[in-house]
Amino acid sequence: MLSIPERWQVRTGGGIALDLLRQVKGKKLQFDLARGLIEASLDLMVATLPRRGLPPRQVETVSSICWCVSDLYYVYLPDNCDFALRRCIKLARSSDVVVVAAQRFFQLKRRLLDDVLKGRKPPVSSFDAFVSWHITSATIDHKWSRGRSILELLSAYNRRVLSCNRNGLILVELLETLGD
Repeated sequence: MLSIPERWQVRTGGGIALDLLRQVKGKKLQFDLARGLIEASLDLMVATLPRRGLPPRQVETVSSICWCVSDLYYVYLPDNCDFALRRCIKLARSSDVVVVAAQRFFQLKRRLLDDVLKGRKPPVSSFDAFVSWHITSATIDHKWSRGRSILELLSAYNRRVLSCNRNGLILVELLETLGD
């Protein structure tokens, strides 16, 4: 079980995401947590995009590192994963892709993708910037407070974690906070 970082109401979404990652030991659990937060960020994005009477878009899970929303692919590049990098390069050669890179290797992966893909350079965000951007967008689009946007993100994260039976990564304190 994870703890919500202290003073979460005044922190950036990316800062909270990095604090949660620090609580987890082991590459597999860190990958699962990052994946859950990316999925939650995408859920928040599709739930808060202004659609003027149209139904919300859907987040389609393509693989453990890839999601699609309206023909735009989001690919997560964790630390030192050649498989993910190869899949990203192959997909970026034929489709529109947004890359979310683990913070530690963010600049390296950006340069590598720029060199390999030349004219089809996908935008590359660090993991924490990606999460922060989606919270900022929800705050602007719905005129929510930052605290409300963060609660919505963390609630979406808990739903994702529970749906995949990754119960060891749940934010129990969040359930208590929402219950107050």
